[in-house]
Amino acid sequence: MIHLAMIGGILLLAVGGAVAYALLAVPPEDDAPPLLVPFAVLPVPAATPAVRAQLHRIAAQASWTDTALLRTVLLVYPDGDASLRALCEDMARDYEIFTALPRTAAAALLDVPDAGQEGP
Repeated sequence: MIHLAMIGGILLLAVGGAVAYALLAVPPEDDAPPLLVPFAVLPVPAATPAVRAQLHRIAAQASWTDTALLRTVLLVYPDGDASLRALCEDMARDYEIFTALPRTAAAALLDVPDAGQEGP
C-alpha cells in the first residue's frame, strides 16, 4: 500500500512539474516580435552571358545558405529594358530564391525616395 502511495505521489509530482515548466519556462508565442524575411537586392546591369552565369553562381551559392540568413534575392532591372526584364524573369522562374522586379516596383517596396534617379 505504501508503494502505491509513493508511485502516485511521484506521478503527481512529475505531472505537476511538467505543467509548471510549460507555464513558466516556455514564453508565449504571441509576445515574440515578427521576424523580417532576410533578403538581398541585386541590381542587374546587363543582359549578357557573363551576367547570366554570375546569377547562376549566386543561385548555387544561395542554395547552400541557411534561410535564416538569406531567403530572397530581388533582381532589380530598369523599367524600360525588355532584355533585362526577360533575363530576370527567366532566372526567377528557374530559381526559387530570385524575385524579378522593375526599379519603380522595387523602390515602392523598399520605400526608397530617389529610386528613379541614377546613382553617381
